[in-house]
Amino acid sequence: CDRVCERLPVWVHPDFLTLAGAGAVALSHWIVASTGASTVGCLLGLIYLVYPLFDNLDGKQARRLKCGSVAGEFLDHIV
Repeated sequence: CDRVCERLPVWVHPDFLTLAGAGAVALSHWIVASTGASTVGCLLGLIYLVYPLFDNLDGKQARRLKCGSVAGEFLDHIV
């Protein structure tokens, strides 16, 4: 995860990473509801793995940019 964080551009805000991870989970749930899990199981697994990666990256990016905030802390624990 450290290698990925080092390659993130400085303009990527940590809150965006949190929301993108939550969006990936929402997308996977929508796909299951629309098509059924058996037809696209591998795709769902890959999409679902995005969330923990982004959840880890948002904290590392916030520390790297020194831009931690109360809103970011809230998003990290609620989303």
